[in-house]
Amino acid sequence: MDESIVSAYESRYMEERYPEKKLWEVVFGNRKLARLFQLLDMPVQRKPEIEWLVPARLNLEQPVNLAAGDYNYDNYSSIIFNKAAINSMARNLSQESH
Repeated sequence: MDESIVSAYESRYMEERYPEKKLWEVVFGNRKLARLFQLLDMPVQRKPEIEWLVPARLNLEQPVNLAAGDYNYDNYSSIIFNKAAINSMARNLSQESH
């Protein structure tokens, strides 16, 4: 749970402080490589979403409510740090809009 809170705050910080920063600047640092993967226009705020969507798309995702030791190596960071943070941010946004 702590990891997802930290990730949620990190995403919010990046959105507030670096609204124009692109994902390729943080992940690749290479404009040609970003163009190859069609990531030139993707904002850095989408990084957590991409990190858990890739395993989900490959049907490798595990539930968010497992004990930490039950996650495989790849899913630990994508689920604990990213999916839980995205779910937390979505709940907070829906509460703020009411």
